[in-house]
Amino acid sequence: MDPSNPYEPPQSELVHPDQERGPVDVPLVPWEDPALYPGFPARVVETMKLVFRPAEAGPSFGLHPKVGPAITYFACIGLPLVWVMQILVALVGSPDSSAPILDLFGLPHQTPPPEMAQFQKTIQVAVALFFPISMALGMAVIGFASHGGLWLVRGLGAGRGLAATFRTLLYAYGTYNAVLWIFNGWVLVPPVAGLVLLGISGLLSLAFFVHAGVLLARAHGTETWRGVLGMFLPWIVFACCCGGAAAALGGLAATLARGR
Repeated sequence: MDPSNPYEPPQSELVHPDQERGPVDVPLVPWEDPALYPGFPARVVETMKLVFRPAEAGPSFGLHPKVGPAITYFACIGLPLVWVMQILVALVGSPDSSAPILDLFGLPHQTPPPEMAQFQKTIQVAVALFFPISMALGMAVIGFASHGGLWLVRGLGAGRGLAATFRTLLYAYGTYNAVLWIFNGWVLVPPVAGLVLLGISGLLSLAFFVHAGVLLARAHGTETWRGVLGMFLPWIVFACCCGGAAAALGGLAATLARGR
């Protein structure tokens, strides 16, 4: 109350609308704080460690608006090793990467003729060279889909916006890729070892997907189940739509075949 105006009504102290926490109160992600972490390796290691501490990471990801540092982190940490492995697999691996595993279980498969194998190899190399573009598009799709999923489960009540979603996913998948890249070389090892690497990669990918949902929940200040369901829901809806479309097309084809 202003002492010079005794008739002024009481005023409550202004607080940040986001659970009384503003960017000033929340520490920066180590990657964004060269003053506290002057060395490049220290910033990388501490950011990776932060990703696996959702309670601490969520506010740092969700309450700071800049997406640029997260993009830089993903480009520097999450992309190079995966890209190198993709190129190595395309150059050294077999065009039919599943053949050794099929042979291991005695399952039939067709060996493509030399001309087709060479064409497949060329396509694989071209896809590997342009892998960063596909990765960028993939992250954009995951980001928008996850944000839409959070909206569907009403997980955006804190109003932290799309930037919080993209910051969280870029830091998360930049870290996940730094762990998973080695498993992408499963086609370069003997079939049994490749099968083990492929299984571990699948389990880790699923675990990281769930973990990303937990991070999103913390970044948006919502319940854990909303964050995890928000990650899964768009892909469940997509799979149901694809299944329904496939069933409809199959029924139409059967109807046309009976009509002939």
